[in-house]
Amino acid sequence: MGIHAIALYGNYMLVVNSMTRVVDQIFDAVVAPLGNLGVTESGERQYQVFKTCFFVNAFIAAFISIPMLCLFNPVITQIWLGPDYAFPEIVVVLIVLLFYLKEMRCAAPRLRARMACIGIRDGRRLSRRSSCFRCRFCSF
Repeated sequence: MGIHAIALYGNYMLVVNSMTRVVDQIFDAVVAPLGNLGVTESGERQYQVFKTCFFVNAFIAAFISIPMLCLFNPVITQIWLGPDYAFPEIVVVLIVLLFYLKEMRCAAPRLRARMACIGIRDGRRLSRRSSCFRCRFCSF
């Protein structure tokens, strides 16, 4: 079971990692213009934008996860490697669920990286640490 299962898992992870890179590129393009938001907008507006970005991230992850779930084994068995190289359906469900949960988790760190979590209070720039503790969507 050992090396054979690892080889099968590696085939699935090749596809999952490719899809992760696609989602990263799409979401990075969505949040790229938000770099100045942490300095110019109020906390309420920042939180509203965060919720919108979280929704977009969830939609993109679901939009890719559902076809992945439906097409993973057919592509591997009929097009790519053959029926000897497929996992059972429950394992595929767990792999796709892991992909979806990882992508859902990435909304806050991506947005935080774009905003750099550096704010201005009383005309002076705050350090990254003190700014992140006052920011509502960065502390998780």
